[in-house]
Amino acid sequence: MFLGFALGLLVMCCHLVAGVDAGKKIFCYYSSFAQNRQGIGKFLPEDIDPFLCTHVLFAFVDIHPSGTELMAFNRNDAVPAGLYQRTIELKEKNPALKVLLAVGGWQIGSKPFLPMISDEDNMRMWIKNVVSYLRKYGFDGFDMDWEFPATRGSSPEDKYRYTRLMKGLYEEFAEEAEETGREKLILTMATAAGTYFIDQSYEPRKLIHYMDYMLLMTYNYHGQWEKRTEGMVHGGLLDRQEWSIDYWLSQGIPKEKLIVGLATYGMSYTLANPEVHGVHAPAIGGGRMGPFTKETGILSYYEICHNIQNNGWKTGWIEDQGVPYAYGGDQWVGFDNIDSIKMKAELIMKRDVAGAFVWSVEMDDFSGPSHASSRMATQWAKPTWRSRDIATEAPWWKRSSSDDAPVTHLNARPTGKPIEEESPETTTAPKRSPWENSVHDKSEGQRTWKQESSAGAQNKGGNTINCGLLGSGLFPHPTECDKFVMCLPGAWMDYPPHIMSCPAGTKYDKAIKVCNHASEVDCSD
Repeated sequence: MFLGFALGLLVMCCHLVAGVDAGKKIFCYYSSFAQNRQGIGKFLPEDIDPFLCTHVLFAFVDIHPSGTELMAFNRNDAVPAGLYQRTIELKEKNPALKVLLAVGGWQIGSKPFLPMISDEDNMRMWIKNVVSYLRKYGFDGFDMDWEFPATRGSSPEDKYRYTRLMKGLYEEFAEEAEETGREKLILTMATAAGTYFIDQSYEPRKLIHYMDYMLLMTYNYHGQWEKRTEGMVHGGLLDRQEWSIDYWLSQGIPKEKLIVGLATYGMSYTLANPEVHGVHAPAIGGGRMGPFTKETGILSYYEICHNIQNNGWKTGWIEDQGVPYAYGGDQWVGFDNIDSIKMKAELIMKRDVAGAFVWSVEMDDFSGPSHASSRMATQWAKPTWRSRDIATEAPWWKRSSSDDAPVTHLNARPTGKPIEEESPETTTAPKRSPWENSVHDKSEGQRTWKQESSAGAQNKGGNTINCGLLGSGLFPHPTECDKFVMCLPGAWMDYPPHIMSCPAGTKYDKAIKVCNHASEVDCSD
């Protein structure tokens, strides 16, 4: 049954962004795993408002272990009346809606991509089969969400192979459209917002030519890997996001391809001392799992609303970041609300990029705990932003019978021309302000660190640095005071630590976990 009430943060985003300019795009990820959640957390394709977004991205599809084709993630994805079909049928209510299929995501890392990316024939076969798969199930396009090439077990060479992969997909989509007369499949790519991953994973100036839209993940600047509480961003909301936008624009991507990311969830922490609950309060790890999303260190917007309204959580506002936080007992969460989403939407309009994307619709307040406040905020926005003109009755649309044809898999090695290999890109990064290479920064005047390299597990003195023993977070370098160690969470514990270098004139201050002026840091111990 279609839900009749507004999505809290998402409806605000749509009114602010698409409301000002009907040409702006709103991409909405839908995580199909939400079908398995209990109670108010359960979310199905029918619960998506087909007029709220211009594009819906179904997340995710898997990669077959052979590396030559896609395969459904859920048992009920590709069956008749399954999740694929039910998502595609949203277009019967809104024929202008585009529905894309996404592959990848943080949880699967790099491993599923390796059999495909490491073999040229597999790559070409996979590209052909992607087109067949999309056409069979009626999708309008494909979202590449590999997080991230050349990291998390992926070889450094995959940085260059990834460019060839995107080039192959882009050209195959264009060729298929020309041969069949059908509308070209849309190709999008979800990409990192900071240079820590950009530098390792991409050839920016080449890559931008092989996609229709780039979905810039301008969130998750902080999280449970840090040992103190932080909002969704740090060092200034607009500063961080504007730098991410400026970086990709400096690499040549047109504004009309750039989509800025928004989150409908918060990053949560467990406080070391419940009595110390402000921003930068000491934390011992990620927050406890939410009752519906059941993921450590993350709470959906509706779970945050529930805690505030029913469990006595208190709220605060981080002025320099322009974001709220909430806390109760030993739990703390930084998140976005109506006010901070408004600021981000205004940035999108100010920079005149293509639009926004949201991860994800099922984490928004779709079932009512904050419905009243969301509705009032939506009404408040109307005098300021011209709302979209939407017909009260949408014409019905039926998928063409050609979309129901069986998918064609390539079992033989392709004999066509190989994907053209280009020379590796060498670029000089634009001039950056002090914090721009960081995953973490401090807004009180100190300069912060930047990435030097991803080093091996031993330092110059031969001492082993073991992230498995240290845990996740930032740590002093054992022998060099102008460096420090970053250990990232999850599967990354199995890989070497990242040795980071502080800017000139600074040293790592372990007391506050940032690079500070050298004169203020004691390196004696």
